[in-house]
Formats: sequence, structure tokens, C-alpha cells
Amino acid sequence: MTSEITADTSYPLASRHPGAGSSGSRRKEDENGLSGPAGGAFSNPFDDPEEGEGEEPDAPSDSTVSDLPFATADEEKRGHRIWNAYLYGQLANVAKQAVWWSMFMMVVQTMLEDEDGLWWSRVAFNLALIFLSPLAGAFAQRASIRLMLNVTTIGRLVIWSILVPLSWWGLKWGLRDQIGNPTVFAALFITLMFLDGTQVAFANVVDIDCGGLDTLSLQYRLPVTDAERNRFNSIHQMVFDLSFVFFTPLVAVGIWQASAAIARDKKETAEGQATSGEFALVFGVSSVFFLLSAISLAYYLFGLPKQ
Repeated sequence: MTSEITADTSYPLASRHPGAGSSGSRRKEDENGLSGPAGGAFSNPFDDPEEGEGEEPDAPSDSTVSDLPFATADEEKRGHRIWNAYLYGQLANVAKQAVWWSMFMMVVQTMLEDEDGLWWSRVAFNLALIFLSPLAGAFAQRASIRLMLNVTTIGRLVIWSILVPLSWWGLKWGLRDQIGNPTVFAALFITLMFLDGTQVAFANVVDIDCGGLDTLSLQYRLPVTDAERNRFNSIHQMVFDLSFVFFTPLVAVGIWQASAAIARDKKETAEGQATSGEFALVFGVSSVFFLLSAISLAYYLFGLPKQ
């Protein structure tokens, strides 16, 4: 008997299975007012309501996410390998996000030494999110999720683990003074934050909490159920919360200890100790960012098959 199979439509790419509403289950009124199948042929009202039993439901099309079970054990193993690679990459990413959200303002204020610069950096980042998120959502429906995950992870790694530390070194070497106008240095750094917001806009649309599991399952032809969606979202949220409560304070303590150790070894003055604190902050955050980005990349590159 044909059954109606549905997927959670709260996810952008989840849709009703095309088998729902097939000729075996969809009926309409014929011109005599009698109930008949969708094709309009007459149906005896005394017919067995179970007619059509034994018919197979329509196969899912390429544009829908199916919630049918895996066809074979090998397909199930393949599906869970792909899901796990995506999940572990996302968990490393969400731990990185917790550190970034906690220390973003301190790093930017260290770079610009100006509250106005901090405000403009935040504005530039948010403008990129606001204006580019719709474009990113449309792009995600056509591009490979594997490509988007890798490119955005590498993009943010380059910004926060390479360009930001280099900017700090340039600041201490007098780069801002050599430019001749502090505003130019601030403008360059604010532009860098806009580029970071661009990476986040394209990364968000393939995250677990924005329907990324449906996108992944659609592209790799994996059946996904509401139970799997709920499990992935619960794990994602739990790790994010725990990272804020436990992981971020550990990183902060590590940075503080590193700053104190550098100042003690060099027997620095108060000004030198401030510089040591800035060094520990900038390079501590960039190191954590690099490590967690590398973990995510390893899972994305080697765990998600090329399409």
C-alpha cells in the first residue's frame, strides 16, 4: 500500500517525498460526485480501501531529501562515515567559534587601540553577513558542500592565523607610522574584518544548525530522518555551550599564563609586560584557531568524498 512519506520542512532543502500524493493515495471527486483516483477513473465505493497494496512508493528525486531507510548495509556504513566526518568537522568549528566570539573584541582593540575602530570592525563584519547571506544561501543550493566547507575554513584560517598576527607584528614594527596615516591602517584592518564576515556568511549556510545536514544528505544521496536531524542539532548545540563554559576559560587561562611567563623571563617593564600580554593574546587565539581549523579540514578533506 502506498504510504505518505514526509520530511521536516523546517529545513531549507527538506521537502515532501514525491511519493506522497501518488495515484495510489490521492483521490478527487469525479463529475458524478463519486470518489475516484487522481486519474479521474470511476471507483466503486465498495472497493477495498487497501487497493494498490504491493505497489512501491516513488523513488526520491534528485531535488528532495529522502527519509527512507538505507537500501543496503554498505550504503548505511558509507552514509554514517560521511555524516560523522561532517559532524566532527563541525564540532571543531563550533569550539573555534566559541573562542572567537569570546575574544574578538579584545583582539581587535589590541590591533587598533581605538574604540571607534572596534565599532567599525563590528559594523563591517555584520554588513558582510547581512548583504551576503542571501547570496550564500542561493549559492549553497548549487555548489558542492565539500567545497564550501573547505574554502570557508581555509579562508578564516588565513585571516585569523596568518594575516591578523602579521598585522600585529607590523603594528609593533611601526607599519602604521610608516604608512603615515593611522586611519589607513585601521581601514585595511576593517576591510579584513569585512572579508571575515564574508567567509562566515558562506560558512553559516552549510552549518548543522542552518540545515547543513539536509544539504549534505541531498548531495550524497543519503536518507535522513528527523531523529538524525535532532541528534545532530543537539550535539552541535551542546558542544557550543560547553565550549563557552569550559573550553574558552581554559584558553584564557593559558594565554594569561603564557603572558606572565614571557614577561617574567624577559624581566620586562610595565610597558613590556603589556606588549607580552598582547603577543600572548593575538598568537594564542591564532594558534587555537589554526589547530581547530586544521581538525575541521582533516575531516572535510578526507572524510567527505569528492563529488
